Amino acid sequence: MDMAREPATLSYGASFYGEIAAGSFRSALIVLPLVFDIVHPCSVIDVGCGVGTWLRAARALGVADLCGIDGSHVPQHLLEIDSGEFNGRDLTQPLGHTTRRYDLALSLEVAEHLPRSRADSFVSDLCGLADAVLFSAAIPGQGGQEHINEERQSVWAERFVRHGFQPIDVVRPAVWSNSDVEYWYQQNTILYVANTRSDLLASARTAATHNPPLFDVVHPTPWGTTKAAFHAEVHSQPGLRLALQRTRDATRNAIRERLHW
Repeated sequence: MDMAREPATLSYGASFYGEIAAGSFRSALIVLPLVFDIVHPCSVIDVGCGVGTWLRAARALGVADLCGIDGSHVPQHLLEIDSGEFNGRDLTQPLGHTTRRYDLALSLEVAEHLPRSRADSFVSDLCGLADAVLFSAAIPGQGGQEHINEERQSVWAERFVRHGFQPIDVVRPAVWSNSDVEYWYQQNTILYVANTRSDLLASARTAATHNPPLFDVVHPTPWGTTKAAFHAEVHSQPGLRLALQRTRDATRNAIRERLHW
């Protein structure tokens, strides 16, 4: 039976969250301890939390003070956090001033779903919530449901730097080859720390494998386990093909610069 297409705001429904929940939770249980060893958070906020999978992992790791923010499209019956810990907000709009701050803010694979015009204010919102921000967003060519602003990690890093935060590449080197972590987290997740927190910066830099980070790297998984499907999609979309080529060029140039070729 033919059915009318659902509005875009309803496309992130039960099936969407059901498909990503298990891998998201498994990834969070591996990634968050790396960050907790640096930040030692007693409170965590997740902006774009979905059903709260990463916050559920934070609770399992001992954090009791939790807050999740996302849109009204999130199915309340699927929440993995208490309903009182969830705050419905339209993320396409600035969050506005809040007096509450947290030890750690999360925003993982969310920013690519927001308009490019929202990018700067979104980073500003995150920086206003905590002195440490764990952030990841889809890069050009990554693909995904309703990705409308895929940008390179270096572009996001520049925004955080303008808001007084330094990027620390402590997560990606530690999980790059860990198949239990979804490849988009392996590829995109960077910790940002406020310049005013010399204690956190020192701890983070000690834990980081290399600093400054080599930002614009592409994980090999799409060319491995999903190689045929990935290349079919690339060759069917000229815009995606161009974005992928630019990403490869940026990665090659960054490597050459790093190695002084």
